[in-house]
Order: sequence, then C-alpha cells, then structure tokens
Amino acid sequence: MKIGVDIVKVSRLKEILKRKKLDSVFSKAEQERIFRNKNTLESASSYFASKEALSKAMGIGIWKMGLDSVEVLHDDMGKPYFNILNKEKIPFSNEEVDLSIAHDGEYCIAAAVLKDPLQADRKISGLLKKRKRDSNKGDYGRAALIGGSSGMSGSCFLSSTAALRSGAGLSYTIVPDSISQILQIKSLETIVIPIHTEGGDFNAASSSEVLEKIKNMDAIGIGPGLGSGEEIADFVKKILIHSDKPFVIDADALNALSKDLSYVSDLSQDIILTPHPLEMARLLGTTVDEVEKDRISAAKHFAKLYGCTLLLKGSKTVVTNGEEVYINTTGNPGMATAGSGDVLTGIILALLGQGYGTMEAGKMGAYIHGFAGDLAKEELGEMGMVASDIIRYLPKTLKRMEEL
Repeated sequence: MKIGVDIVKVSRLKEILKRKKLDSVFSKAEQERIFRNKNTLESASSYFASKEALSKAMGIGIWKMGLDSVEVLHDDMGKPYFNILNKEKIPFSNEEVDLSIAHDGEYCIAAAVLKDPLQADRKISGLLKKRKRDSNKGDYGRAALIGGSSGMSGSCFLSSTAALRSGAGLSYTIVPDSISQILQIKSLETIVIPIHTEGGDFNAASSSEVLEKIKNMDAIGIGPGLGSGEEIADFVKKILIHSDKPFVIDADALNALSKDLSYVSDLSQDIILTPHPLEMARLLGTTVDEVEKDRISAAKHFAKLYGCTLLLKGSKTVVTNGEEVYINTTGNPGMATAGSGDVLTGIILALLGQGYGTMEAGKMGAYIHGFAGDLAKEELGEMGMVASDIIRYLPKTLKRMEEL
C-alpha cells in the first residue's frame, strides 16, 4: 500500500483558472462541476490536490504523470473517486486507488491510497498454454459434466458455465431429462444433453446411454447435484469402470464412491477427486477432526493408496498425487458459499479437457478458483459473495495470468 498526501491553498487556484486552456489540468467533467459550483475555488483546489496526491503515491512528479491523465468524479453519494484516463501513465484500475478530500478554511487536503494489486503467481501462470492463432473450439476440449437431479439443477449449471469461462472449447451438461428443460432455459453457450431416466434421477440403467454420449468427449466431470438415491453408487461405478476419459470427481459422486472404493485403484484413466473435509472423512472412514489434524498426510495417504490425484478443499487447499504436494495460497472466506465447489469442478474439468494432467489441473484449478474469488472480494467484499461471482472473475484471472 502506498499513500500520497497533498495540501493546497485554495486561493492559489485563482491563477490556474485564469488560463485560456484548462484541458491540460481539468477534464471536461471536472470543469463542468467547477464552474457550476458556488464554491468554484474549493472544487478546483480539491481536484488539483487529489492529482498531486496520486502522483506522490506513485512516486513520480505531477507533470510526468500528467494532470489530464486522471479525473476526479463523484458517485451517487457524493464520494470522490479517481477515473483513470491514461492507463500508460497510470497503470492501475479505478478500484485499486482510493481517494479522500477535506477542506479546512483556506486549505484543501487530499489523500490518495494505492492498494497492493493482486499479482498472479509466475510459476502457476507459466503452466498456461498459449492459444494458437489458427485454432478452433475443438482444439480446446470437449468437456462434459454429468450431474443434476430433481431440485438440483444449479450445481451442474455452475460447473458447466465455469468450464467455458476457464477455456473449454465446448461444454456439455449431461442431465436427467426431468431437469433438462430447466438447463436449456438457463444455458446459452453450454450444450444440454438429456438422458431418459425412470423416476427422474440417474440410476444404474442410465449408465449405458451416458457412456455412449461421452465417448467423444475429452474430459468428464461427475457429481454436482447428482443426488444420493439408492442406485447412484452403481451408476457412478459403471461410468468410471467403462470409460477411459480423465475424470474430476466431486460432491455426490464422492459420497457414492465412499460406499465402494474397491475398484478405484484398478481404474485405467486419470482421475482427480476434490473432497471437502467431511467428504474426505467419509472416504477415509474417519472423522473431520482427524482429517484436519494433518491435512497433507490425509491427502497423500489416500492419493498414494488409490493411485489418483486428490484435491482437499479448504483454507490452503492441498493437491497431491501421493508424492508431489502443492499448497494453494489464493482464496478467502467469502468463497465459503453454496456452489463454490461446483465452480472449482468446472475449472478443473476445462483444464483436463485442454490436455493438462490431473496434478497440473488440480494445482492450476485451485489457484485460478481462489484468485477469481480474491478479485471478487476486492470489489464485493466477503459477506455477499456467491458462486456465480467467482465465475464472473475467471476471465480477468486468466488475463492476469496470461500477461505475466
């Protein structure tokens, strides 16, 4: 954080306002406010002092920064804020600079605060593959999300949308026909594939049609909103055993898996599991307290035992394949909200579809998810954040990473 403070004698602005050309000092919006205000000199002094304060916070001279590179505006409540006009001279967003102005008799004082901008991690950003100029949507993966059940259409929608926002060329949502119409209405860019089911939810008999639909996919996600019906465990088992695609397994699919782990180590395809501490406890047949006592050991033990990659969610998410361990540093408490995990599933699904291995996809997915949440926090705060806010900041997150 950097702070710049400037104090101006109000009467000093008389000479400046006598200039014929004010455009090099004040923007059109500032001039309009100055000359319609009864306190003309006070308004002008506040804008001048604000710009001086910003140049000091940046550590450069006012003329090098340029008075015409920024303007001071006011929101609906009258609070002043900077609107940056020249990004080359002032390489900050409006949200990264705070402004406070006060008057006392003959003097105006302004304080500008440059917040520390969130910086992307070079090591994780370096894993991002550059897009080729001559490419098409098929080059960036066909990502399919299997999920949803009666009353639970939102989970798979969030995952599929997050997959698109994370670079998937094509995103498919495979759902029971009982909720397909809801998804069709909600979805613009994602492709909805309805599966006929008896009773409205997936069951063991649904697996053959689902397997047929995913034959040409590049990566599969399974679990969000799947439900906990009696046949879900059999459904998940058949899908995993009879498909050779890379999988991200989450939510209800993890709970189904915890009922029968006997076949997991024999699976031929790459899989990444993404449990939260309670789901991890179910998988290990222990308690949440035991898992949280040593998160790294719990995750490594399971990953090594079953030959998979495991992402244990929470503060400082752990990603491991049983040997390598990555501890994520992004994210904040505002992300503890319904659907946040579904967004993470979609991000990892998109990365798998683009050809990243499960360990890479896990590390990058955790980092990207948390970074997007941190950007959302910068604007929205923690209390009111929802999962779709995280999705909204995924493009900005990826852009920051690409620019390093």
